[in-house]
Amino acid sequence: MSNSAKYFGTSLNGIYLALISVGQPNYAVSYTFDQAFTVVSDNSTNCAYWGCGSYTQVGNTITGYEFSGTLKFAGNISSLSISTDPSEDWHGFTVGADAVTATPEPASFVLMGTGLAGIVGFARRRRKNVAA
Repeated sequence: MSNSAKYFGTSLNGIYLALISVGQPNYAVSYTFDQAFTVVSDNSTNCAYWGCGSYTQVGNTITGYEFSGTLKFAGNISSLSISTDPSEDWHGFTVGADAVTATPEPASFVLMGTGLAGIVGFARRRRKNVAA
């Protein structure tokens, strides 16, 4: 059994894990995660490069027989731990996330406030010069 943990620089909402070639047609390989997930796509009817696959899911464990597909982990997640059993010659995965919305930092608010104050000051000065 091998273990791996992926720590993200920030908490992410809606992580996707695309798996490819988990197990072989007659050789099951299991991935166990420390987070709940749902299977959002699989290659049971739309075959991948090595053919069609199948899987079973029990709790936070997915067992694949030449499985390729995508898992979604909901909620805010800052790390993801994965265990595989047994190991095999090759299988891969790619991690993605829902769009991340940037939260403005305090310096951005200060810069925006200074700009607005300058515009207001310019407008007042202009209005004062026009009235004179």
